[in-house]
Amino acid sequence: MTKRFEARGRKEQVTRTITQCPLCRSSSLENLPFEYWYQHEPFPGSRCSECGLVFLSVQPDRETLEEMYGEQYFESDFRCGSAPASYFSTEEPFGREAASALKLIRELTGKTGGRLLEIGCAGGWLLKAAREAGWKAKGVEISKEATEFARTKLGLDVFCGGLSEATFPPHSFDVVYMADVLEHIPDPVSFAVELRRILAPDGHVVVCGPTALNALWRRMGILAYGLFKKTRSIAAAPYHLFEYNPQTIKRLFESVGFDVVHLRKIKIPPGLRSRGIEDFFVFAVEIVNYPATLFFGLWSDRIVLCARPRAENEEGKPGSWKGLEPRTRATAKGCDDDESEMDSEPFGGLSAMVVIELLVGERRHCGNDCSHGKRPLLWDAAVTW
Repeated sequence: MTKRFEARGRKEQVTRTITQCPLCRSSSLENLPFEYWYQHEPFPGSRCSECGLVFLSVQPDRETLEEMYGEQYFESDFRCGSAPASYFSTEEPFGREAASALKLIRELTGKTGGRLLEIGCAGGWLLKAAREAGWKAKGVEISKEATEFARTKLGLDVFCGGLSEATFPPHSFDVVYMADVLEHIPDPVSFAVELRRILAPDGHVVVCGPTALNALWRRMGILAYGLFKKTRSIAAAPYHLFEYNPQTIKRLFESVGFDVVHLRKIKIPPGLRSRGIEDFFVFAVEIVNYPATLFFGLWSDRIVLCARPRAENEEGKPGSWKGLEPRTRATAKGCDDDESEMDSEPFGGLSAMVVIELLVGERRHCGNDCSHGKRPLLWDAAVTW
């Protein structure tokens, strides 16, 4: 269902209301006690009672999404406003992140070159580093300003628009990489189907992103608001349309013909900012949360997933992939629905250096102990994505 309304600076804005879970198609949805307010319109949160997927039950139309990711986003909202510099002004801090990302891709996929696609590539600093490392790199980016920067300043091959609009031929890429992108995608199932189509049969998709509402203090924030029957209204753009946890993201990829070969739950190290008693309370909760994630896989607020297309059986339909190495199979065991289960190897086979860079990079990515927000307050916990 769509809704039209007047908004400042535009003649008309269209939103769509979601009445079925986009992942399992269940109509059993429950309201969550948070909502965004953007351009005079509420965007409330909901959760599927069947599969647990959290999403905004009212979502922006395509034109609004393009406006949200304009030049101002990269100047002030990129990295939740905690980026070390304007995205377009300097390469240095983003170049370090690109190097860590390429190292992660190498460790998860075993590939040091080939055809690489980054979805949500922004201005292209990772693509630039990949090109210099010998990859044949392309990008997809919804922001016109970022795409123009990537093309004119860095000389990169970047398509402006959505993934399906790029119309890549089948089996075009050996690796597809995206960081903090999947939660922004309006139709995740169709998106994942397209990912499988453009990947080579032995290709990999690597996804890094937040599982913010999975963290303990955010769970407590939602519980507190629910108990007091209050709704937290946030005057901010609804950047995150979906909020995944380890179970729902695994279900998404498996449902369209992927085998998840690695799923690592990560907790950003706690950080204390002296802003009041709530900060100290949140810090105390994070001190408990961090080792619980590190040793037992509980309450993660970040996730790293690697998946590959499921091999086709004799009838030409997706079947079980038979080519996984024993270590990778053991790692995938840590993806079971029981969140308390761990990967069978420390850090799911990642080297200690890559894990350290991931953790440090994520703190640099969003600042202090926030997975995707500017304030670590308890009451903001339920809604700071």
